[in-house]
Order: sequence, then C-alpha cells, then structure tokens
Amino acid sequence: MSSAEETSDRTFYPPKLWGLSSLFNVFNKLYIRDIIRLKPYPGFPGAFAYGNHPVFKVDVVGIVVKAEEKDKIFIYAVDDGTGVVSALCWKRPFSWSGHVATPGLPTELQSRLTRWQQEIEVASGYQLGHLIHVRGKLKVYRGMMEIVASYHLILQYLWKDSSTAINMVELTGKIKLLLKHGFLSEFSFGDLLEQLENSDSEAKVGPAVVRQALCMLEDTGMVCCRRDCGAIYENLTSSCHLDRAVLSILKTECCKSKYKERGCHYLRVLDELRKTVQYSGINERAVLAVLDRLETDSDVMRTADKSYLPVIV
Repeated sequence: MSSAEETSDRTFYPPKLWGLSSLFNVFNKLYIRDIIRLKPYPGFPGAFAYGNHPVFKVDVVGIVVKAEEKDKIFIYAVDDGTGVVSALCWKRPFSWSGHVATPGLPTELQSRLTRWQQEIEVASGYQLGHLIHVRGKLKVYRGMMEIVASYHLILQYLWKDSSTAINMVELTGKIKLLLKHGFLSEFSFGDLLEQLENSDSEAKVGPAVVRQALCMLEDTGMVCCRRDCGAIYENLTSSCHLDRAVLSILKTECCKSKYKERGCHYLRVLDELRKTVQYSGINERAVLAVLDRLETDSDVMRTADKSYLPVIV
C-alpha cells in the first residue's frame, strides 16, 4: 500500500459504516514508515486513520534491531528498511530451560530424558538480526506507535555457533516432504528432531526453530497437536485419529433433528472437539483440512456452505 496524502477536505465516517472499508478489521500489510505516521481516527480512540480508512491491525516483516525482556513480554524494535517500530510479544505461559544432571542413568533412559528436555524447551526470545513476521493491534504508548503482537514468527534463524542461516521456508518444505511421503504419521516433537538429524542437511537444526516450523504447519492445517500422554502431532494429509473423532461427532450431531437434513456446520464440530482433552487446542484450519479430505474420500458430503453430513450414520 502507498501512503495516503493528507487533505483538508477528507471525510471521516461513523463506526456503523466502517465495515464497508476493505481495510477494516483485517491485518493490513503496511510499511513501518506509514505505520508510525498514522494519526488517531477523529473522535474514536483506539482507531487510526489511513487516509480516511479506520485501521486497527497491521502485518509487518522486519529485522530485530533491539530486544528487551520484561517479566511477561519481550519488546522488539523491528526495522523493515523504511522505519522502526516496537513490537510487544507476550511470553509463552510455560517456560522451562533447566538441565537435570543424571550421571547414573542407563544410556537409553538418559537418551529419553534428553528428548523430553528438548520437547519442553521453548524459545527464549528473538535475537538481534533475526528476520521476523509480526501481526497485531496498534496502540500508542508515550506518544510512540507500538504493535501488540497476536502472532509472531521467525522467518530466518541465525545460530550463535554457526554462520549457517536456516531458512524457515526450506525447513517447513523439508517437513512437508516427510509428511507427504508417509515418514511421519503420528509423531512426537522428539521423533521429528530425530528425522531431521538423520537427514543430509548441512545446517544444524535446533529445537526452537523446529518448533516454530511446526507452528507454521499447524496454521496451514497440515498437522495438529493431540494431547495424550504428552504432545503427539498428527499428519493431516493422510488418514489419522482426528478423522475418526470428526466422523464420530458428525454421526452424533446429525442424529439430532436440527442437523439431520441440512448437516452440521464445521464450527459446531470444532466446538465439540475443543471440549475434549485431546483436541482442546485445535484450530479451524485443521478441522477444515480433515473435512475436505473426508469429502474427497466420500466419507462425508457437503450440504451447504461448510456444513456436512456423514455418508453412513
């Protein structure tokens, strides 16, 4: 988008008309230069005027040029080449980076413990030079524009002990091949690390960046995380446990008169899945990916926009 020119005869609209704007309530891809020039929308605190369009959310990609850690958040200065803006990223609710010394354990148990430690390792924040993608809401703090991130991800990760740059796109591409070729159907985080370590990649891949890649694949609906005895990831590109869970919900719900003829909407299926312990954190894309594949396999049929009936009840 190009920056809008300021004019004295600009018309600003009341909130009841904001839904007509293509920029309303979406993450707008703006240059940071344009973000820091935004002014409050006249008469409506919390909204900002891009031309005469109301803007709340933005989408930026840039390099971390400054990092500061607080009790509950990381504050990053992000530079996209046109300007610098602060991005506030909340810390993950669970953080553990300790090491358990177990010199007396047998080799096999020591190996399992190491894998377990890797699985619960979380990123300790981005570092200077990391290329990151940030989406979030705008706010003004002490006269300066900030982004309160609802989504953030490393696009390129530089390792301290290596000059090799690991491109996130290349890493996710490698994991996708493992998924499509059936090397990973149900797997733990440790299983994935082992597969990647056994590959012929020249770049060292660590747990933090692999976890980021898994988050990207969850966002696209290629994998989902199931909570059994720990976290198990399911490959949604082929038959999986989630298929059976979705079909079971459809069969139960479509016996009710409310859904018997017109089918059950996918959001209803999503709500029922989130009531279970196993799929409490599942997202919409995972459910839609499974329903699309079940429809292709003739296990369900679509009756209306994103509503489904099981073929055999």
